[in-house]
Amino acid sequence: MRKVILSLAVLVLSASAIAQVSCTVLSPGSIAGNLVFEWADPAGGDWATPDFTVPNTNVQGFLALAEDGTAGTATTPDAHLLTNEACSALINNTDMNPNNDMTGKIAILYRGTCQFGTKALNAQNAGAIAVVMINHSGDPVGMAGGNDGTSVTIPVVMISTMDGEAILNELANGPVEMFLGNKQNLHVNDMGGKDDEYIVSDFGGAHSAIYDGFTPGLQVYNFGSADNAVIVTATIDGPGTSADYTSSIGPITILSGDTLSIFDGNPESFNAWNLGIGNYPAGEYTLTYDVVIDGVSDDDIVDNNYVSTFWVNNEVISLSNLDGSNMPVANTYPFNSDSEYKACMMFQEANASTLAARGLYFVPYSDTTTYPLEGAEYIFYAYEWNDTWVDVTNPGFTSSFSEYVTDLSLVTAASYVVNTNNEAGTVRYSDFDNPFILVDNQRYLFCIEPTGVANGVNEISIGYDKTIDYGGNYGIYLQPISPVFVDATWYTGWSGTSAPSIGLRTMSPASVGLAELANFSATAYPNPAKDAVKVSVSDKGMGTLVVTDLAGKAVYTSNVDLTSGNTTVNIASFESGMYIFNVTMENGAKAQFNVVKN
Repeated sequence: MRKVILSLAVLVLSASAIAQVSCTVLSPGSIAGNLVFEWADPAGGDWATPDFTVPNTNVQGFLALAEDGTAGTATTPDAHLLTNEACSALINNTDMNPNNDMTGKIAILYRGTCQFGTKALNAQNAGAIAVVMINHSGDPVGMAGGNDGTSVTIPVVMISTMDGEAILNELANGPVEMFLGNKQNLHVNDMGGKDDEYIVSDFGGAHSAIYDGFTPGLQVYNFGSADNAVIVTATIDGPGTSADYTSSIGPITILSGDTLSIFDGNPESFNAWNLGIGNYPAGEYTLTYDVVIDGVSDDDIVDNNYVSTFWVNNEVISLSNLDGSNMPVANTYPFNSDSEYKACMMFQEANASTLAARGLYFVPYSDTTTYPLEGAEYIFYAYEWNDTWVDVTNPGFTSSFSEYVTDLSLVTAASYVVNTNNEAGTVRYSDFDNPFILVDNQRYLFCIEPTGVANGVNEISIGYDKTIDYGGNYGIYLQPISPVFVDATWYTGWSGTSAPSIGLRTMSPASVGLAELANFSATAYPNPAKDAVKVSVSDKGMGTLVVTDLAGKAVYTSNVDLTSGNTTVNIASFESGMYIFNVTMENGAKAQFNVVKN
């Protein structure tokens, strides 16, 4: 299974080879805009599809929902109808379905139970001019052509579950028009930007005690066939007016097919929005970029405006946006794991020691109609990331970078067990076993790992905020933002989805160790041990025991009866080494201690 990750954007000096390639909803206006997508690239040899890297190679048309007459509902997480997977010859142009003619349309269909190339060929044979495939479980993934890919001569793209469902909702009410491909020279006058090439706030939820703004920036493209001058403006509107900001560049001429890189340190750059720590009022902020051709109307305005929101508050740090209660926002739930998955947020700040880490907010999720969430356990980890590297330009630091994640020191952990299916898509929270004071400039990873559900099915995930794209920040700052650990490999993140709905709850360093956060004492003996250890605690009652190795991987989880103040744990199957035992009582009290297995 291919894991699709964020790739390094080349933003500072030149455009990437396929920067002009887009997947865009043109109408209706309620969902118009560019989408994150993957496309069937003929360069791999398993597709005969058009090459989108060639200027003006594109298709535009109205959508038709593919139907092949198959009965039933898919068992994949979004539970779509099997008839919309196009795994058999389509019935769109037959007497069985006379009102959904596919001829001359862009087919929209679901990923599912047959090869990508087979689906696309069935749509092509029904008269489709292109295919838009909806992923059944999160963000788009790469598509192999399979047995039929070399017979497919129409464009094929994949979009996310969330975007696909929004499109289908509109399609049920009326026509939806899309553009797929390379739009260079499609219009005479056409300037714009790419959604993943804008600088946004470092945090969707920024803490007032450490936040000191950022310098806006973007890459501007002249997609048109005419040379034109451009004026670009960045504005930030916040609560009140004390933190408002406006900075403009231009007019500057950009030749047809060329770009203008407006970033801090380049010849053209916006003013910095740095007011000093403590000078950003709490509340919601809106960042807006406007791209305007000087003296000429733009022929395609879909990509002329970009808006991103973020919050400043006094408690929670998050890559995702926050709601009015300072809780992380979630609106998509990527999942592409066969066995093991951690979603993480990297954190590193010069003034981190003014805060202490108390716990994590997160948003658990599964399609509860197919995969019950009740009983699912999520393990929280706070790691110091001590590997020696500077940025993602280090040799070997590609989209998968496991060689640079070998020195994770577990600071503390926690766990959360979902009580009911109704918690799916809602914000949950757990304190760390041991709150700790953050260290200045220390690189941290705060990770959440879904470990399965009561019936043994492992199809659960956590929420992400799709409204914030950190692709531009990644390409300029060259730091991983939201790494994921998927099936024994570390990746830089999900494609197009870089804001995990993980909220780091903070508190004053002076509060660490207060009675309300105090942990009970616990010991284990013998220690070291070979086959079993007896855990003895100062608290009494029912509890949960989670044992992790030093890399933070959970190797044992169990409910434990501590009404007598002790219990015995069998560790005979553990490999030799040190393990961290985390005990959580029903009343919320926690203890952590180490055990060495001989």
